[in-house]
Amino acid sequence: MAGPKTNDSWGAIKDAVHNKPGAELVSLLRDLYELSPGNRQFLHARFGSRSRELDRYRSSIRSALSPDPLSRHPDPSLVTGKRLIREYERATRDDAGAVDLMLAFVEAGASFAADVGYGDDPFFSSLASMLERALDRANVLSPQLQASLEPRLASLRRTAGELGWGFGDFVTHAVETYLASRR
Repeated sequence: MAGPKTNDSWGAIKDAVHNKPGAELVSLLRDLYELSPGNRQFLHARFGSRSRELDRYRSSIRSALSPDPLSRHPDPSLVTGKRLIREYERATRDDAGAVDLMLAFVEAGASFAADVGYGDDPFFSSLASMLERALDRANVLSPQLQASLEPRLASLRRTAGELGWGFGDFVTHAVETYLASRR
């Protein structure tokens, strides 16, 4: 049984804004927009151009997973990539976009590992886990969207094929299993 609503609960906030006129809600959203970059990114993803926002998220994920090896921060940031995917999912509830970003995460990580010889078991485990999530989530997409993933999956299989830690074998098996399930 739920207790009384405190002033710091979602229910109290919901009650406070429920009957506000539209102009006050727009003003509130403007204040939240101006408050932090994270709020701006969320609101752009929710209300902005879906393709432009997807491009921005994809670019940020690629930068996080495939940084310049000569920069001050040469290691990939799995945490940042995962956070960006979660933010996009929460803001848009766009399954196709989420799958796209998950594949971008794996592609960028595999490409970085192949280019600079980077990787260890936790890194490749994270990439493998994300690929599993992407392929599972792809099953809810339309057949046309699923078919559009095939060239990316074939490219990923080629990139990952030479990588160690069992990752290349995992990618080959996961992609072949996914493609076989579609036939």
